[in-house]
Amino acid sequence: VNMRVNEPLVKREFSQSDYEKLTVCPWCNSKESEQWGEDDEPYNTVMCRGCGLVYVNYRLNANGRDKYYRNYYSEEHQAVPEAKVRSDMYQLEFDFIFNYIQTGKVLDVGCSGGEFLTYFQDSGLDCYGVELAKDASQIAQLKFGNKIINKSLLDADFNEEFDLIVFRGTVEHIPDAKETLVKAVSLLKKKQKAYIYITSTPNIESVSAEIFKTYWTQHLPEEHIYHFKRKHFDDLFSEHGLTSLASQYFYEETPYAEVEEDILKVAEAIKLKRANKEITFKSPPFYGNMMSLVYCTESIKYSWPCR
Repeated sequence: VNMRVNEPLVKREFSQSDYEKLTVCPWCNSKESEQWGEDDEPYNTVMCRGCGLVYVNYRLNANGRDKYYRNYYSEEHQAVPEAKVRSDMYQLEFDFIFNYIQTGKVLDVGCSGGEFLTYFQDSGLDCYGVELAKDASQIAQLKFGNKIINKSLLDADFNEEFDLIVFRGTVEHIPDAKETLVKAVSLLKKKQKAYIYITSTPNIESVSAEIFKTYWTQHLPEEHIYHFKRKHFDDLFSEHGLTSLASQYFYEETPYAEVEEDILKVAEAIKLKRANKEITFKSPPFYGNMMSLVYCTESIKYSWPCR
C-alpha cells in the first residue's frame, strides 16, 4: 500500500456500501480508459482515452459523500493550514474577475461560508449562493440570509437570472459536473452579456500533475473526483454559446509560492522519474497547477453599424 501524501485531516469511517465504481467516463461516456497513478485502496483513478478527463473511478457514492461532507467546513475547509492565507487568494481571484464585471447579480456555486462572496458584496454586487454542506451554508446565511440555499445547484430552484456565476474550487468536487455547468448556463441573463468564472480549479495539463500523478498536491480522491483540462470547459461552454474571455494560472503572486524551493522539488521529482524511481513526496505549489477561466455569453448576436 502506498503512503499517501494528501490526506483529509479527519479520519472518517466508511463501509463498502459507501463506494461506487464508474464504468464509463462521466464527461463523454467513453468506456476506454487507462490507469492514472496509484491510489491507496479502495480509491482508483483513470484517464479517459476519449476526452482526457482524469477521474476517480472507484469513489465515494452519494451515501459516502454525505458522510464525508457532513462537517467538512469546520473539519477540513477552515482547518487546513492554507485557510490562514486564503484571503490573499480570494483577493487575487476577485480582482481578476472584477476586471470584466462590476455590477449585477452573482451566484456562487459551492459558496462555503460565503467568504469569497463577501468580496462581491463589498463591491456592491447582489449576492446569492448554493452550498451543500449544512455547517457552511448556515454560516453563509448569517451574512446573506435566504439568498443562500442549502442544496446542490441541480436541486436548487431560482427565479433569478444572473450576470455572473462563480465556481471557485468546486467543479472538481461535483459528481454531475457537466449537468451542473449546463444548468449554470441556463441561469445566466439572456438579454445582456453574462459571465461564468471557473477559478481555483486544478489543471490536469500542468507539469506537476504529469510528473507527480497521485502525489500531486491537488489529488485528493475523496473530494477531487475529476481533474479537468481547460479544453473540457472551452468545448462545453462553446457548445452553449459562450466564449472564452480570459484565463490566468496564478502561482508566483500567491501566498503559497516559494519559487526557488518549488522548482528544486519539481526538479528532484523529474530526476526520480527519469531514473524510473518512485516519487514519494507531495508536489509543491507550482506554475500551471490552478486555473482561473472566464467565459461570457455573446450578448448581442448582431452588430450595429459603426458610426
